[in-house]
Amino acid sequence: MQLFKPLFFCSLIAFFLSCSTKEKKSATVEKNETPVISKKAEQEDNNSKIEEETREKTKAEESSLDDDTTEVKISEKDLEIIFSSTNYWFEYNDSIEKLENDTINFELDLGNDVRGLNIKVETSKYDSIEVYQQYKNVISLMNDGKHCDLVNWKSHSSEWLAIKTIEANKHFQIDTFEYSVDFVSFNLNDLKVEVKNSCGEMWYDLIKEIKEIQNINEYPFGVATYKFYLKFILHNKQENIKKEKIISFSLPLGC
Repeated sequence: MQLFKPLFFCSLIAFFLSCSTKEKKSATVEKNETPVISKKAEQEDNNSKIEEETREKTKAEESSLDDDTTEVKISEKDLEIIFSSTNYWFEYNDSIEKLENDTINFELDLGNDVRGLNIKVETSKYDSIEVYQQYKNVISLMNDGKHCDLVNWKSHSSEWLAIKTIEANKHFQIDTFEYSVDFVSFNLNDLKVEVKNSCGEMWYDLIKEIKEIQNINEYPFGVATYKFYLKFILHNKQENIKKEKIISFSLPLGC
């Protein structure tokens, strides 16, 4: 009987030790089944996603760049007009100015022009639309690359001419043409006074000794096209409404 007790207690201790080992092993296995991600790896994964999103956004912006810079839309209550060109970058960038008498003006940057410009009327309450063009010339005074343009003095305006119609009442195009160098008659002394007042003494000294101008397009003088106009004649026959809208373009005259 004495021998039985020690054996019993030894067996009992061995049993508890065995269960404790199994529990530890089981806990270790469960712990290994849960993936452990370090903060560094998680941050790298987030950075990779951000870089990918940035690349996709940049790609989308680049793909739409041409559309954004070569097309300008004018939206009003009764009319929506789209100007577009593939020959140059027709930029908007707050260059539009609403003037009196239902006139809109665009300031074009150096290198831009209106020739070849496409004009589409997207929405309109008018069933008859005609578009005409006109341009204005001014005298320009030149000196070794510099110039002074007399935009507030006498000017020559061309006749109003209908532009090309591609689709009646919807799609028009300004032809590529050469601006004329025609100008109105003027008094030489009046010209000198205007140059002195508008351009300054340096420019006046350049021409003060001139007695006669044989050709207004001979150096140091020249004729420059300063403004281009589009006139829309809009007619709603059902409501008996007829109106005109003028869109003017201030053309770049150089440095």
